[in-house]
Amino acid sequence: MKKIFFFFATIAALTAQASSPEFVALQDSLSETFGSVYGASIASVYASKPAAEKTEFLRGYQAIMQADSTQAAYLEGIALAMDYKKMTKDIQNKQHVTINNDKFTKAFVKSFSADQQMPQEQVRKLNEKLQADMQRLNQMAKLEDPTFKAGQEYLRNTVAADKAYKMTASGLAYKMHKAGNGNTFKETDRVRLNYKGQHIDGTVFDQSNDTTVMGVNRVVPGFKEALMLMSPGSKMTVIIPSDLAYGTRGAGGAIKPNETLVFDIETYGVEEPAAKNNAQVSVTPESKHATLAPGTKTVAPKRKGKK
Repeated sequence: MKKIFFFFATIAALTAQASSPEFVALQDSLSETFGSVYGASIASVYASKPAAEKTEFLRGYQAIMQADSTQAAYLEGIALAMDYKKMTKDIQNKQHVTINNDKFTKAFVKSFSADQQMPQEQVRKLNEKLQADMQRLNQMAKLEDPTFKAGQEYLRNTVAADKAYKMTASGLAYKMHKAGNGNTFKETDRVRLNYKGQHIDGTVFDQSNDTTVMGVNRVVPGFKEALMLMSPGSKMTVIIPSDLAYGTRGAGGAIKPNETLVFDIETYGVEEPAAKNNAQVSVTPESKHATLAPGTKTVAPKRKGKK
């Protein structure tokens, strides 16, 4: 992309120069070459997409290219509207909330065209209302989500059918298959364990193929709570409701928004810190688990996110 921007700058500089016939011809040739290179690079992005999407892309592309590019404010308005479209689509896909375009646009135009700028205190209060309304809508949408309903039903039915399950105050359900020895794990511990993560239909979405090490405070809240109920040698099945897992956002394509998860966990003990003079550096596998549930077997020294 940097090369493309360089071309834009070059063309702008050339246009400012005197235009002899030879110069104009070479400039036109450069424009065609530039269009071919740029078109080919974008085509590679759309190569695997349906033909209808390519048609829509060209429709939008040509609409912008035919705009009056001499008016910078006009193009800024187009860019802002495009950002808005992307933002609202993201809100709808991830949070299941639909923004009414007509109402948004009318309110936007009214605020933008007002004779006096809105006071910052009023903007702050509107922002607070916006956040509160979004939270309420997220909660309402979650309660109507079939994935959430199915998870809640699974949790209720499982606990009712098997009295060995216990519920915590947070809503976590767990069944201890084998009690461990010693003290329960602390929030600061790094635990050696094996686990298997499943959807409520029993499909496995993640598991450790060998003993792995995980920080208690670096996993989703439900998994953390489960670990802090265990001690070395414990075996447990835990049902984690969506609020204690990945919530309304889900995790990539593996875990849907508002999904209840089931984990089988077996712990072995606490991983002690390596001695300072030890040249062998232990790399923690949980450090890369930013999108999947705890424990995808990876080796990555850089932490990318909290579970």
